[in-house]
Amino acid sequence: MPGALRSTRHLRQPSVAAVASTLAYYEAHATEIAAQVNGLDTSELRSAFQKHLPTRGHILDAGCGTGRDARAFLAHGFRVTCLDTSAEMAHQAELLTGQTVHVRPFDRIRWRDRFDGVWACASLHHLPRAALDPALRRLDSSLKPGGIFYASFRYGDRDVELDDGRFFSPQTERRFGKLAKRHPGLRLVDLWISEDARSEHCGEFWLNVLLRKRAARLGRSRATAARGKSSR
Repeated sequence: MPGALRSTRHLRQPSVAAVASTLAYYEAHATEIAAQVNGLDTSELRSAFQKHLPTRGHILDAGCGTGRDARAFLAHGFRVTCLDTSAEMAHQAELLTGQTVHVRPFDRIRWRDRFDGVWACASLHHLPRAALDPALRRLDSSLKPGGIFYASFRYGDRDVELDDGRFFSPQTERRFGKLAKRHPGLRLVDLWISEDARSEHCGEFWLNVLLRKRAARLGRSRATAARGKSSR
């Protein structure tokens, strides 16, 4: 099994305080985090995602953090909409990308069939399991049919809270497989494990997944249209 996530304690059920302290951490340390991560090379991960996108495709960077990846996508000619829960992290992303960043939680996403791709790098793993399913449904809805969805999670099979107050709900292949079964509208394209690129996190690993939104069934679409006409 890949190296375990360094933690202070395992959680059977995350408290409201544990989740709130995660946001508080990012609000307090946004500038420091930007200095640590903006120089990290994520080109290999981005390439695995980008090859599924159309030229000048529209990406939702869901949990954009400091804007590091959004800046790279923009440099490659993609259109990018950025979103983050933390206002301070959003400010860092605005400084880096020159774009306005939406500040809202995942459960307040209202876009439908808007994006060619959703990029959720190291963001969804801060959600407790009860909030992860609704977030995936919102992100699924924001994708165009056939759109591609990338997500990465700390590798592990137990929820944890770190010394600094951050909450994580890591994933393993098996754990994510159970999660994916609850979202049949998303088809698994690829799944792989990568090692943390930061030297101070040597021995820690990430689960990376690529999912594709299934195209609407033609028969179902016609049936829906027929019901709409009959109700007029």
